[in-house]
Amino acid sequence: MKNKHAENLTYSIVVLLEEDNDGFAEYICSLDKIFLEVQGSYEIIIIANGKEAILRQELPEIKIQGNMKAFSLNKKTPQAVCLSSGFKESRGEIIIVCGPYQQLTNKSMIQLINSLDRETDIISPWRQKRVDSKFSQLQSKIFNMITQKIANTDLHDLSCIVKIFRRRVLEESELYGNMYRFLPVIATKKGFKTKEVPCEHYQERGKTGLYSLTEYFGRIVDIFTLFFHTRFV
Repeated sequence: MKNKHAENLTYSIVVLLEEDNDGFAEYICSLDKIFLEVQGSYEIIIIANGKEAILRQELPEIKIQGNMKAFSLNKKTPQAVCLSSGFKESRGEIIIVCGPYQQLTNKSMIQLINSLDRETDIISPWRQKRVDSKFSQLQSKIFNMITQKIANTDLHDLSCIVKIFRRRVLEESELYGNMYRFLPVIATKKGFKTKEVPCEHYQERGKTGLYSLTEYFGRIVDIFTLFFHTRFV
């Protein structure tokens, strides 16, 4: 394995594996094909957040042409810990964060990447024609509306984990807890420029319907933390 500082790459794709996904290998191969079409060198970094068994099961099936690294955390930890680990291992000037399954179509992913112009530091997707349940869409809409009011932002879809950052954004922004979803808002307050790009929604997996009271409480705490950061810090 090459020293991570030996060569800078154009893109680092950080994939956060936080839930079971029997099609994970196929998904990683799909990401590899996307970046073979995009001009620039790249690497794929997988961070298994308490999902080492799934990672070990799927790794032998991953056959890609690009460089790949895979790491595992034994216990599930806040997203910030996982993503910070991935950022530290990355060599790309542009960091693309993805979840454990494909949320956007291949065409939309390429569109997102090509939308990063010289004036833009962050790309945030806005999923169109949502394919998840109506109830999940309602919860997402309420969450984003509250966030818009609290943080005075025009972003419509902070729930989507897919984001694109220039490296300097992550170097100059503190990431902690489960505040990753709000990073475009926090970074904008620091002077970075965010662009929201409409995208085609591909699939939505994982938990649907009502969440536990603990999870709802956690989201409320996150929103109040965002309010503190955007109004007082």
